[in-house]
Amino acid sequence: YTDSDEIVKKLLRLKPYIKSGGVTFSGGEPCMQARFLYEIARELKKEGLHIALDTSGAVMNKDTEALLDLVDLVLLDIKFNTEDEYIRYTGGHLSGALDMLRLCEERNLPVWVRRVIVPGINDTESSVRTLGELCLSYSTVEKIELLPFKKLCLEKYDALGIDFPLRDTNELCEEKLLELNKYLTGSSEPGRR
Repeated sequence: YTDSDEIVKKLLRLKPYIKSGGVTFSGGEPCMQARFLYEIARELKKEGLHIALDTSGAVMNKDTEALLDLVDLVLLDIKFNTEDEYIRYTGGHLSGALDMLRLCEERNLPVWVRRVIVPGINDTESSVRTLGELCLSYSTVEKIELLPFKKLCLEKYDALGIDFPLRDTNELCEEKLLELNKYLTGSSEPGRR
């Protein structure tokens, strides 16, 4: 077990090397430990560090809301466009991501929406266009990032003896990613609004 003070001390030792940017809380799902991260973020903010939260929006409670008071940027993973797709592929819910998006909008908190594009699952023009249209209704969404599906996690799954359901799925090629980016806004700079 490591307490929040010890983590803050370790991070502050790196402060001289942080020229721009700051600290990103990611995971898994960092909001599973929102109260713990709040303690860390509070101390880092006193030191003037920028705080980003990389989340799926799956954990929404008072601790998460308190953490958002200290966050400067939310990197929000919106995996699919429908509740059915979320349930089928993740066992989770689209409503969590949308609740997080609404909360960020209410707080005027900048959001970068991210989506991993998986071949044969969410790699269609329609899927990407729908994501772009959803994001247009939120003024705090500054950027949409489409990320290519990669299988970097295979070793971990194998070491843990867990079946990786996308083992036979091809990684997404760069050409397809570039093509899909065109459908976000129709602009010449993919992913920007």
